[in-house]
Amino acid sequence: MSLLEKIERRVARYAPSRRMTLPKGRGAISFCFDDFHVDAYEQGGRILEAADMTGTFYLCAGLIDAELEGHSIASADTVKTAFDAGHEIGCHTFSHMDCQANSAAAVATDLEKNKVAITELTGLAPYSFAYPFGKMSVAAKRLASDRFGSARGVTGGINRGLADLGNLRANQIYSNGFDLAALEGKIADVAANGGWLIFYTHEVAEKPSPFGCRPDEFRAVVDAVAKSGVRCLPVKHALASLVF
Repeated sequence: MSLLEKIERRVARYAPSRRMTLPKGRGAISFCFDDFHVDAYEQGGRILEAADMTGTFYLCAGLIDAELEGHSIASADTVKTAFDAGHEIGCHTFSHMDCQANSAAAVATDLEKNKVAITELTGLAPYSFAYPFGKMSVAAKRLASDRFGSARGVTGGINRGLADLGNLRANQIYSNGFDLAALEGKIADVAANGGWLIFYTHEVAEKPSPFGCRPDEFRAVVDAVAKSGVRCLPVKHALASLVF
């Protein structure tokens, strides 16, 4: 990434968009899966369900049944199964588009195409969005903010105080650099002080890509959330719970 691209991405992260003041003392935690790999649901989704939790799967409908990072993307049937189990199906663009490198018109077209595809699969238009690669331009951030209830990035931290709904903070769960104690510290922080803690990963597999984690690692984080007593909800429902 060039210096100019880095500057543009940083400017976009902090560009004005819809913001919401989160109530003090009220907490929520959300688990997200980007790209919607089969094993993200068969492993990660099932681990959540066993703990009586559900998460948000950000789908690129144009990648259904494809291979990405050496792991299979979910089939249409898997998407429907996850949705029927209570998980949220969010938008991740139709083609896994780089929202920083492409024009606003191209991004808008791709978002609309994915919205139609997800609506056809589930009967419900996607409410939540996540930027592929965490990359955005000012124009793309504006588009996402206008079209979705929230847009999630990859900047770490806890959403607290004045939250940016066009670039929600989120924290990776990757085998590469996995630090359970640090993640437990964030969970404890939300339990004590409120705020909205969002976790994300990609596939959940014994041999994950650099962007995924192993089932035992994911289960350890889920167990820590369960013990904390903090509400664990998909992104859409967590946002609603913090508003009302």
